[in-house]
Parts: sequence; C-alpha cells; structure tokens
Amino acid sequence: MNQTTAFKNMNPHVPILFIAPMGDYPGLRKVKDQFFSLLPKNPLNKLYEPDSSHLNSPSASREEIVRWTTEVAGKAKPAL
Repeated sequence: MNQTTAFKNMNPHVPILFIAPMGDYPGLRKVKDQFFSLLPKNPLNKLYEPDSSHLNSPSASREEIVRWTTEVAGKAKPAL
C-alpha cells in the first residue's frame, strides 16, 4: 500500500482526525507531519497526539474522538 497516494486521494470534503501517538514507533513519529500535510485541505482536519503507545492510542484517544466527532457533526452541512 502506498500511504502517500492514499492520503492525497482522500475526499477533501471529509474531515480527518489524524491520530499520531507520542509513543508511536519512531518511523511513524518521523513521518507524521509529512503524512498529515498530504491530506486534502479541510478546515476541520486535526492532528491529535495522545500521550500513549501505538497500540494504546485508540483507547487513549476516546475523549478526543468523541469531542472532535461532535464538533464536526455540529458543523456538517445538510445534504440536499
């Protein structure tokens, strides 16, 4: 899988919560800013860096996922 191509081809109308834990694998920490910058620009995109490991980041991010999802849902434009 080519992650850079996948990031560039994402729908720009869909906001992304990009989770990059502080205790992630060194290689992933090194490219997090590069990967985040490849996402299509959307004002609701967010880079979140929980203080956790790679494996624990989903549970460590629960509150932020709920907060961000609620924020995005509140700003959603109704479908025509």
